[in-house]
Amino acid sequence: DNAGGLLPVDGGMGSWGNGDALRITLRWGAHPEDLDSHLFGPSSDGEFHVYYGDDEYREGGVVKAFLDVDDTEGFGYETTTVYNAKGGIYHFMVHLFNGSGSIGTSNAVINVYKGNRL
Repeated sequence: DNAGGLLPVDGGMGSWGNGDALRITLRWGAHPEDLDSHLFGPSSDGEFHVYYGDDEYREGGVVKAFLDVDDTEGFGYETTTVYNAKGGIYHFMVHLFNGSGSIGTSNAVINVYKGNRL
């Protein structure tokens, strides 16, 4: 339970190869109303960070990572997609942005898909 802080959930992410496409989904219950997805990954100038305040990362004018869906009213589905992933380590974190309860009591579930495979 990390009241309002970023909760690392790196266990299943790890390292990805060049060209992989991946999609990360976050869903949760009614409370708290707003959990936020944060994805950090390798970029040509160090590291990118995609989240509600900066919902896409571009490299060379091409979208490489995008927060497709940002739910703010409970029973969330947030989806972050990485296109043609750069080889390296990615970190996905969850932030309790708004609402009563905690990440620990939110029934949050994170799924990571490589292509269409979970």
